[in-house]
Amino acid sequence: MDSRMLSLFDARVSVEPNTGCWIWIGNVTSKGYPRLSSKKKDMSPARLALDHFVAPLSDDLVVSRTCQTELCVNPDHLNAHPQGQGLTELAKESILTHELHMDASTLARFMKYVSIEPNTGCWLWIGSLFQKSGYARFSIGKHYMQAHRVSYKHYMQAHRVSYKHFIGPPPEGLVLDHETCDTRCCVNPHHLKPKTIAANVMRGTGPAAMNARKTHCPKGHLYDIVRSNGVRECRLCRNEAAVNRRRLRCNQVNSVDSES
Repeated sequence: MDSRMLSLFDARVSVEPNTGCWIWIGNVTSKGYPRLSSKKKDMSPARLALDHFVAPLSDDLVVSRTCQTELCVNPDHLNAHPQGQGLTELAKESILTHELHMDASTLARFMKYVSIEPNTGCWLWIGSLFQKSGYARFSIGKHYMQAHRVSYKHYMQAHRVSYKHFIGPPPEGLVLDHETCDTRCCVNPHHLKPKTIAANVMRGTGPAAMNARKTHCPKGHLYDIVRSNGVRECRLCRNEAAVNRRRLRCNQVNSVDSES
């Protein structure tokens, strides 16, 4: 950046003392990301910051934020990586640390929404829930969208926040299952167990889990054949279907012969 561009950049940055974010207070794009206009040309302040304070960027690189604040242009919070690669390991580590450790005030706010059920030991969440899934939700941060002049909260599943804080992050690729209590609004970390997505689904009550538990076909025959794609069949129904197909073909051939 030349001196003129740098002065425009500095005039539109407000440093947040707690997080160290350089919050952009200038114009933003329709998606809420910082935008700097010069000579009728729109530029990304995040890219300018990395290009000026760190190293020149090539056009094939995109920028992600380790602080998860869309309006941040602090080059120490930015990472450049190829399109489609997603967050770098540094970004993932930063997000994991942010989710893992609740300070004293955040922990007190978290426990304010917990009601311990004496019979089951569940930590029942009396705060807000995700509308579709019914899982407890907990806000871990607040973001400001300059375009709409509104603030919005970033929510996470409260049981994941609890598990990461009191026990630690679950192994990569695994999800947390309420294996002990089957209560979605429970945030007791000792009622949660890391599992694969498939194992978690099979323990649920959805169509896939319900069908997987069936041992007999709708006609009451035992499922005794498993195809290579995992589909189960009963031998009697399959043989009956094959007989019906052969009978239908014979009837069609006979009808053609009689017409001729």
